[in-house]
Amino acid sequence: MQPASKHYFFLLLLFLFSRKGDMHIEKAKLFHGKMAILSMVEYDDGILFAARRMTKNSKWGMYYSQYGGQPTNFAKAKRIKIKTPNKRPKHFVPGDFIPSSQTLYFTTASNNHLAIAKGQLTGQELTNIELLPMNNKEHNFAHPTLSSDGKTMIISSSMDGNMNLYQYHKDDTGSWNLTRRILELESGYDEILPNLINDTTLVFSSNRDEGKGGFDLYLAQAESPDFWGEPTNLSEFNTANDEFSYFRIDSTSGYFTVADTIYGSTDFYYFLQ
Repeated sequence: MQPASKHYFFLLLLFLFSRKGDMHIEKAKLFHGKMAILSMVEYDDGILFAARRMTKNSKWGMYYSQYGGQPTNFAKAKRIKIKTPNKRPKHFVPGDFIPSSQTLYFTTASNNHLAIAKGQLTGQELTNIELLPMNNKEHNFAHPTLSSDGKTMIISSSMDGNMNLYQYHKDDTGSWNLTRRILELESGYDEILPNLINDTTLVFSSNRDEGKGGFDLYLAQAESPDFWGEPTNLSEFNTANDEFSYFRIDSTSGYFTVADTIYGSTDFYYFLQ
């Protein structure tokens, strides 16, 4: 190997596999093609996610990719078949999946606004879809994430202007009731895509002032059942572009996305602490 070629080879390695402190970050391939990717959820032996073409009027579709032999490789993505009795809703973005009941909570669109729905996901087919009563045609309701017992839900909604975070509780009748607006995590900007890593750890995306780019990832720890501590910028992941989605496989590894815009091509990364 000539010196110039050797230099290029090491630069390529640095691009594909970087280290930030004790964090290893490696570019991965989730979708075989250039797409915008959003909101990853573990499902069966792979990942459920939303993808769309890189045009403003394209719609989010839901896909499933099986884990490959390496954490950076996945099988070819399969589109989830959506079974609805009436006209097919626009947009399907997974939020959280409850394996015990095969229930998927997700974001769709209704009355020209985002809305939260649930359905039964079996194999690659989504059926029995219904909108949750919390939705209304005046505001956006999106990005549901649930506690381990399935009784607490955190969402992002425009009920009070910006997209802020709200907490709901499921009562004994199965109804979801608003318990509070999560004021301690507000910034005056948008807080979207909340993801409960566990019952005391929440990751979300925000375009607040102190970030590195447009949207950055933030982590907050619960200090009590109804109060989150000061959110921390996940600086090891954030760039001058937009970080929208974060998904953890276990306590030391997972995936996150980096996009130039919400409509642009998304880079997908694997991390190992």
